[in-house]
Amino acid sequence: MTTIFTYPECDIPLKEFHRWYGDPLVLIAREGTLNRLKPRDERICRYCSKSEPDTTFKSEAHIVSQLLGKNDLLCDYECDACNRIFSKYESGFVNWLGITRTLIGTKGRRSKVPEYFSSTGNVQAKVNTILEAEGTLISRAPEAGEAINIDVKSGKTTIQYLKRAYIPMEVYKVLLKIAFATLPEDDIADYQPILRMLTTEVHPDLCRFAHVMRFQLPLDQTAINPYGILFTKQDSLAHCPKHCFIFYYANQVYSFPLPFNIQDIRNGCYMDLKSFFPPPVFFEEVPENSRINVDLLPMGSLEKVKDDREAVTFEFNPKDLENLIAFDPVTGESKPHVFDPEDIISLFMVDKGKKLLLPGK
Repeated sequence: MTTIFTYPECDIPLKEFHRWYGDPLVLIAREGTLNRLKPRDERICRYCSKSEPDTTFKSEAHIVSQLLGKNDLLCDYECDACNRIFSKYESGFVNWLGITRTLIGTKGRRSKVPEYFSSTGNVQAKVNTILEAEGTLISRAPEAGEAINIDVKSGKTTIQYLKRAYIPMEVYKVLLKIAFATLPEDDIADYQPILRMLTTEVHPDLCRFAHVMRFQLPLDQTAINPYGILFTKQDSLAHCPKHCFIFYYANQVYSFPLPFNIQDIRNGCYMDLKSFFPPPVFFEEVPENSRINVDLLPMGSLEKVKDDREAVTFEFNPKDLENLIAFDPVTGESKPHVFDPEDIISLFMVDKGKKLLLPGK
């Protein structure tokens, strides 16, 4: 059995989950991942069940969108028509992610980190180089004083902004698509009704079922590449979903069961279903004293969500504010400075260990 670890507050849920589910199947999206793909005339789309000549397979179909990081993880079971539909969903998915891609430094297929603009434009973020150090510059509009809040006593810093529009069910479909792409071929037939819903209208039962557990990890505990972990229940008659999936991107972890397996329904598992949202699991011990935030998110709405408020929080040592030096890039002068959080209109975040090099230093 594979040894897995989690955060201390997740120990009990993990032990309970482990009673029902076996060893994980891991899928990693990274550059250099080579897939053995079928010839186009032998392919069948996993989502619409069509094959050539009723559909085409000319495009490269990524299991995990390159909007979440450049990768070569391709599949041979997604036709061009379904690929276009998923691409539309993925645009809303990155709106739902908000500032994360820029904050973490996700590079897409063109090897560039995207700039971020909040719904109202009050918060912007982009990669910049200041004093010979590359980092992420987060700025607020002059009138948006509440967008960046710094508590000098606790060291807690909060960036608040409004996300761009997205549809929750489309976000859920993106996550489901990645999970279903991970499934072994032998399990696909048992999910055919749900697979068709990913590119067509959804049944109200799926809207009610659609929930995702989100775990937000500290910013310094970021996945280098997006990856997913698929779990299969050990007893086919157990009253819990046959498969559960965890998706890791940046410092975000999304956990959810796969809905409405036909064999589960036939075996009466949904008469008294015990649904699991597995906690984040790792193959090495997690850092001590780490804090995580957990939310159960309803994702069944078909209505567009506008101006969804999001907050990103991180902490620093308040003692770092003592004996500060202010540098004027125009005059090149440096002098002692008393920190006032009301003066802050931008934050420049760099990787740990990088230094800003003042002229002449």
